[in-house]
Amino acid sequence: MITKVEIENFQSHQHSILHLTDGVNVIIGPSDAGKSAIFRAINWVITNRPLGDAYRSEWGGDTRVALHTQEGDVIERVRSGSTNKYVVNGQTLAAVGSDVPEEVSRVLRMEPANIQGQMDAPFLLASSPGEAARLLNKAASIDDIDRATTNLRRQHSRLQDDINRNSKELEDRQLELTTYEDIPDIETKVTHAEEMDQALTQKITRLSQLGQRVQRIQQVQERLRVTQYVDHALTKSREAEELVQPLTDHSNRLQILKRLTQRIEQTQARVQKAQEEEGHLEQQFHLLAPETCPLCGGKMLGANPAGTG
Repeated sequence: MITKVEIENFQSHQHSILHLTDGVNVIIGPSDAGKSAIFRAINWVITNRPLGDAYRSEWGGDTRVALHTQEGDVIERVRSGSTNKYVVNGQTLAAVGSDVPEEVSRVLRMEPANIQGQMDAPFLLASSPGEAARLLNKAASIDDIDRATTNLRRQHSRLQDDINRNSKELEDRQLELTTYEDIPDIETKVTHAEEMDQALTQKITRLSQLGQRVQRIQQVQERLRVTQYVDHALTKSREAEELVQPLTDHSNRLQILKRLTQRIEQTQARVQKAQEEEGHLEQQFHLLAPETCPLCGGKMLGANPAGTG
């Protein structure tokens, strides 16, 4: 049950609030006071009609109609230059087309048949038999039974089509399976091939290991081939050492003789130099020594007569 209606910028209503009570509510007022606009505003929320924006007030602003229910729900219909939405209990619903969102219909539980305007024809009396039957069926929930029956027939038809299609596919698969009757033999051959492949892999690994061992053996043999002349080389080396030893001894003696010769030559040079200095000193002595000793009057040995040298 609707307990409160808020109308903003809808036709002649700039901001109107109506509180409704249980039972019959009567709205009275002069002509063109906006009585019918109230029903249009309520109908706008319930049926999403009229479409477009001809009902919006000329003074601008968002057009908004909110219906409050006895259960505490609030359904708002809002339209502006950039907004066209329903809001149910503060939650904005998805894009709004020409239909009423299911959430709105579920909360209000009202349809166009619940709205009767003063200019509308008498309810059901002006309707065609088919339209009247549709409304009565809907009121008695018979239309739900019809829809359920129709849906069941549709689902039965789809299921039958699925059964036929699956049966045909099953036949095709069974026919296709006949081409795979030799699969057990193939599996046995595949298993045998896998075992052979595994054995081949093991042999290849073993062969690689043997190849590495052969390579190491060849390397050892090459080293042995190179070293087989070591004993002969050692013997020749010892013989060469025996031959070289006298030469080494002679060389050592020669080095000693050279050093002695150098020392002799150095000594001879020093002796010659000393002799030269001695001769020079004797000459100086002869020149300086007097012919007779001034103390004893004897003749001086080695004196130079008349100092002539």
